[in-house]
Amino acid sequence: MTKPRTDKAPPGPSQELVSRIKHLAALLENLPSTLPLDPKDSMYYFALDSEKVMDKGIFGAFGSCMEVCFETYKTKDGDIHFTERGK
Repeated sequence: MTKPRTDKAPPGPSQELVSRIKHLAALLENLPSTLPLDPKDSMYYFALDSEKVMDKGIFGAFGSCMEVCFETYKTKDGDIHFTERGK
């Protein structure tokens, strides 16, 4: 007789979040070539804080990182205003 599995896979992102991430990826692929490419003094720094990962989970930490990098808290509607682009 086998034991029933009690461990569950960690919950993944919602379909709405996945959809938004895919939309963001499409936008990033089509940034205007007039934006600086990989500037040396980049304003963007993408890294997950291990404490935030422990507190909020991987997706919450990712969201916090995006909010800080793109400074969406400074805009009225949380819009993202790109100032540069990368490879």
